[in-house]
Amino acid sequence: MNYYNIINEFQNCSILVIGDLMLDKFVIGNSSRLAPEAPIAVVDVQSTKVALGGAANAALNFRSLGARVSFFSICGDDQEADLAERLLANEEIETTLLRNTAFKTNLKTRVVSDGQVLVRYDVGSKVQLETKLEWQFINFLEQNFCKYDMLIISDYNKGLFSENIISKLEQLKQQYCVFIAIDSKNLTAFRNINPAVVKPNYSEVINALQIRPENDNRIEQLKNLGSELFGKFNSKIITVTLDKDGAMYFVEDKFECRGFAYPVDFQQVSGAGDAYFSAMTLSLFVGASIEETAEISSAMAAVAISKKATAFCSKDELVAYFAKNQKMIYDRVQLKSLVELYRLQGKTIVFTNGCFDILNSGHVSFLRKARELGDILILAVNDDESIARIKGESRPINTLEQRIDVLSGLSSIDHIFTFGELDDSPLEFIHIIKPQIYVKGGNYDKSDLEESPLVVQNGGDIVIIPLIPNVSTANTIGKIMKINEID
Repeated sequence: MNYYNIINEFQNCSILVIGDLMLDKFVIGNSSRLAPEAPIAVVDVQSTKVALGGAANAALNFRSLGARVSFFSICGDDQEADLAERLLANEEIETTLLRNTAFKTNLKTRVVSDGQVLVRYDVGSKVQLETKLEWQFINFLEQNFCKYDMLIISDYNKGLFSENIISKLEQLKQQYCVFIAIDSKNLTAFRNINPAVVKPNYSEVINALQIRPENDNRIEQLKNLGSELFGKFNSKIITVTLDKDGAMYFVEDKFECRGFAYPVDFQQVSGAGDAYFSAMTLSLFVGASIEETAEISSAMAAVAISKKATAFCSKDELVAYFAKNQKMIYDRVQLKSLVELYRLQGKTIVFTNGCFDILNSGHVSFLRKARELGDILILAVNDDESIARIKGESRPINTLEQRIDVLSGLSSIDHIFTFGELDDSPLEFIHIIKPQIYVKGGNYDKSDLEESPLVVQNGGDIVIIPLIPNVSTANTIGKIMKINEID
């Protein structure tokens, strides 16, 4: 199973997320002076953004990866709850909120200048589950527990999960076969549920095990503590996240593997844990190996923290993240996600297509010159049936697999995909890619190319690169046939 196939399976999952509702507010501006009344920065506010936080952000991350998601929480009866409900509805997340005027919905406000958080202030209250509210929560669990493939518990220790609630979850887990994943600041409270996966961070682990932190040697410190971790958390899979050091995966009481964090130029870590948790849980549920899960989860977190507010990583962004590091593109969805990512990054995309049957110096020179015209070169190669229709039944000389294998070794090419199963023309792919530059060889003329109007319509240019004289596949075939005749 490759990464794309794993990620594509996420859309078949149904999920119930239960946890603490929060909002993250970002007040963004510039600061160039100190206040006269105190040695504090003065921020000239340019924009304000409010995003889903806490368990609501976890729900958003699962939804962004294509899963069908429902969300349940208890919160205040206030404007913050109204806004959260609208934001969840905008993402097509079915939401049930038990509102209570005795509580205040949690709102975390960060003041940001030049990418740096200067201060954070929080407003909100813990939930106090009096009898009626607790009964409503239990009633919701009884009615909905078995309706989903997965139950996600996202617990920020705001009072939502009382002893009675956890006890009810234990009973329901024994009654129904539901995949349960838990991310909690108090994981030991859930150990009798026997979850499928839990995700403590380093500080939560050392607190649970009551050991001293060794920040310079965290990996070695934890490697041999699998049995202690299993004893505390009682989970089939325990994933310990270590921020810049990646993550460690334990299967029951044995250390299985380490996942490494992908480097990110800009890091805004709010929501990183939720991003990692969602990709990890979905990957494990659809049958990915631990190693595949670690790679997908790290990529998910890398995309999320590269954004400038509490953020999520969409399914398309995750597909594109892996696609940009591989030459072969396997379908149209993957191709579309990839080129959208490059456009967002301001890259100049160069596109060309052809048979490339017997690779020669002319092909190599052409592709090198094409790559020099922009930042990214995408090559579409005709499949065998398409070449036979264009050039006759004796072609191609080399099969598609052989041609792809040779072309993949050229550093000038960033990505390759094949076409021709339905149409010998690349028009469909020009429409998807919308290249800034479309390149063809000197045996073509701009005015004769059927692709020209669409390229121009999309704002691109057509560049004709002169061919090297007497260097072509046809000439190579002719020379070989002549030699055979002499022999």
